[in-house]
Amino acid sequence: MTKSNRKTGLVLVLLGTIALGGCATEDYVDQKVATVQSSLDALAGQVQQNSARIAAHDARIAKVEAGKFNYQKVAEQTVLFDTNSYRLKPEEAAKLDSMLAGLKSADRGAYLEIEGFADPRGGERANRELGLRRAREVYNYFRDQGVALNRMMLFSQGEEQQVADGGHAENRRVVVTVVQ
Repeated sequence: MTKSNRKTGLVLVLLGTIALGGCATEDYVDQKVATVQSSLDALAGQVQQNSARIAAHDARIAKVEAGKFNYQKVAEQTVLFDTNSYRLKPEEAAKLDSMLAGLKSADRGAYLEIEGFADPRGGERANRELGLRRAREVYNYFRDQGVALNRMMLFSQGEEQQVADGGHAENRRVVVTVVQ
């Protein structure tokens, strides 16, 4: 035998001795297996709980996906404004109060679309800005009454989408739509 073969043999004999000397008794193995089994049982319980949570989330997601882009108009209210003004008048705020009562009891999935309009007497840019200010006035009113900001969207149509050809008063408006 060569010197390197002897060293390799000696190393193998030593490793074998160490491996055999480290053999565990049956009781020791049973105790370790029982410990591991109890840990596995606890993890299985956690997996079952998480599976139930995931199933509940999946059901909610499926409900949302089924209704995606499938909203319905539930209510609509129009409030009018004075010429070149975006200040909410008290009698118009009363209309919003009645809508607010219904909104607070509505499903959390309901939200408001707030669209501002202007009559055609001003310039296009000025009318779009005035429509936006009117919509923001109503938005702020609802916000101050406790409606969550993520339940509201506001738009300005400016002088587009006139409702009355000759009457300017009906065109100076904000239309609030409750969508669910």
